[in-house]
Amino acid sequence: MTPADWLIRGTALFPPLRLALAEAAQAANEAIRRHDADPAAAEIFSQALAAAAAATVLLGDDEKYSIRWRWAGAVGQVLVEAASDGSIRGMIAEPHPASGGAATLDDLLGTGPVAVAVTRSGQNGRILQSGEVESTLREPAEALAYYFSVSDQIETEIAAALEWSSDPEQPVASAGAALLQALPGCDLEEFARLRTRLESPEARFWLGRAASPGEKLKRVADAVFEGEAAVPEIKTYPAPAPAWRCDCSKERFAAGLKLLSERELDEIFKDGEAATRCRFCGGGYRFDRNEV
Repeated sequence: MTPADWLIRGTALFPPLRLALAEAAQAANEAIRRHDADPAAAEIFSQALAAAAAATVLLGDDEKYSIRWRWAGAVGQVLVEAASDGSIRGMIAEPHPASGGAATLDDLLGTGPVAVAVTRSGQNGRILQSGEVESTLREPAEALAYYFSVSDQIETEIAAALEWSSDPEQPVASAGAALLQALPGCDLEEFARLRTRLESPEARFWLGRAASPGEKLKRVADAVFEGEAAVPEIKTYPAPAPAWRCDCSKERFAAGLKLLSERELDEIFKDGEAATRCRFCGGGYRFDRNEV
């Protein structure tokens, strides 16, 4: 059975760092199920969800990230919404890239840069910050880290890794991600060493391994700080666990339809009924003309 998802946020004083460690296997499995993603798409989709879950430690209360990765390859794009309360949902443009012959990472993501667009919003959807960058680091976690480093001007590294299970109903045994961010006073040469080790085989092995929060934190920290004077004391704080939640509803779709002109509505309802489907969860809603 896939363990529960969780999120740890923490800080270290020497060197001054912010860190986060996320487990998002259950959210990844729900996303794979809802979008019927094949293994190639599931790999990219799960990494994006885990990376976004880790990044929520950067949000304030009642805030949300909308993160879109857009590639030139067969996957096309992934959109993930992740909120400070742990809510997470996502969609993938092409859930079956293998059926089109995509077999390599270049096939899936293309050989050019990935465009990463991030919107941070607050209560009532008020946009607090929005930006977009192009990254030659194509995998979701690395590209998102590049966005924060460039857009927020804070040196950031994010790594994600998966462990697969033999259960076709729960194919992801672990979808782990770690975020490391330099705080004021951090020596950037030291941070460069730490970010390189976060991408090391040992750190990625433990990121993608089903383990308790304490065990995974210890193992990843040991790998990241290997060769430094000591592993610093990491002070951890509670954080809402990631959980797949979609806030779509018939009322929301109806409100959107009411924004259309009478001519547009007449076209939509020419057969008497209209059907809509949520691109995140796949939930469907039917309307007749009198409802809008």
